[in-house]
Amino acid sequence: MASSVSSSDPLTAVPGILYPTAAFATVAVLLHRHIQSYAAFPIAPVLIKFNSRFYAAISLWFFITILVSRMTSSQSVGIRYVNWLLPTETSRRYAYHLSKFYEYLDIFLVLANGGQVGLHFAFHHLTTPILTYVRVLRHYEGWEIFAALNALHHALMYAYFAGVSAFRPLLRWTGMLQLVIGILVEIRIICARLAVGGIVWPNIVAGVLLVCYMVLFIRDMMIEDGGKKKKAKDP
Repeated sequence: MASSVSSSDPLTAVPGILYPTAAFATVAVLLHRHIQSYAAFPIAPVLIKFNSRFYAAISLWFFITILVSRMTSSQSVGIRYVNWLLPTETSRRYAYHLSKFYEYLDIFLVLANGGQVGLHFAFHHLTTPILTYVRVLRHYEGWEIFAALNALHHALMYAYFAGVSAFRPLLRWTGMLQLVIGILVEIRIICARLAVGGIVWPNIVAGVLLVCYMVLFIRDMMIEDGGKKKKAKDP
């Protein structure tokens, strides 16, 4: 039987989420100013590739673990083998939540490489710990659906960042799929809970965040397509 993650565990209470996020944003701003004044760190590209390979593997592991845990009996040999490190649903939810803090490293590495952090990139990384706090740690009904699709998308995306260019055409589809399905799950749960007078605010918060991600994702695609068209027209 799943349970809520203890609020005494690191990064599981509201202050424990907001303070690291504020510290992260402060460090990111200072790093950006440092790079503007001096130069990018030469080692940054190497670290980006290493981190991409590492997180692609972690994301694939999350995807397989979540998927297998839902499709196989928890008492079977197969599920115990796959989930040996995170044997309970509670531990899997906590680990998935912590992974969103690890993703802060993406922004540090991009800035260290002299890159720019766009609106979608920044908003997504700053708010996903809030999303996972609300919908994975505390009010976790149906959490596996979005989490599994999100992990699959990240596995492909980080593999692409690591140099697997064949995955690039898939990223638009997996990125949009996770958001659309995630929004539909929240709508279904909201409707079901309203019918019985249940709590719906966590699903509303999650739904609003997912809609924001989708709008920004579409915006990024439109900007990318516009750039391609302009490049094609230029002699």
